[in-house]
Amino acid sequence: MTKKEMRIKAQDIIMSQIAHCGYVLHESDYLDILEEDKELMQVELKKQMDRVAKLFGFDEAWFS
Repeated sequence: MTKKEMRIKAQDIIMSQIAHCGYVLHESDYLDILEEDKELMQVELKKQMDRVAKLFGFDEAWFS
C-alpha cells in the first residue's frame, strides 16, 4: 500500500467514525443536553463535522 493509499484509507476510517457522532444525541443523559437544545446541538455538531470533512476534501460529513 502506498503512502497516498494509506492516507486515503485513514481519512475514510476517520470519516466513518465521526459519522457516528449523530447517535450521541439519542442518548438521554449524554453531556446533559436538554431535550429542547438537542435540535440546536445537532445543527452545531453537523457544522463541526463538516469542517473536519472539508479538511479531507469531502463536501460534507456523513451524518447519522
